[in-house]
Amino acid sequence: MADRNGNLISEQWFDAPYCAMMHDFTITEHYALFPIYPTTCDAARLKAGGDHWVHEMQRDSWVGVMPRHGKVSEMRWFRGPKGVSCYHMMNAFEDGEGRIQFDQCLSSVNAFPFIQRASGLNVAPGDTGGRLARWTIDLKSGTDSIVETVIGPPAISP
Repeated sequence: MADRNGNLISEQWFDAPYCAMMHDFTITEHYALFPIYPTTCDAARLKAGGDHWVHEMQRDSWVGVMPRHGKVSEMRWFRGPKGVSCYHMMNAFEDGEGRIQFDQCLSSVNAFPFIQRASGLNVAPGDTGGRLARWTIDLKSGTDSIVETVIGPPAISP
């Protein structure tokens, strides 16, 4: 956390479900959200001369939700769909029911051709399932599930 002058006042580290490309995060009034998508790095793969980033379609996505002014020990992980990818978030907010609404440019696979090649995938741009999606995270539900609602058109037209 930084103060209004940009000085670091708190730094915390956490373990993610797996080593993933974490390109962005988002903040609501009361929470920080750390999304994990299955574009992964693996030390053994790198040591064997393999590619740095590989998209693993069989892995779940995750969102770590931490109280904005809290501690990593208070973080909860919520499981999203398998194989999805997102680089940039659009918005996040808490609704009147206390749920977190998390909007993102989501696709059903990593859309970058060089990552697809390294992953043994070949999905045409029009077939990536690009969409503006809202993930709803209900902190009161007692589960780790996420509900997805498509709220916008595909990002790429065929």
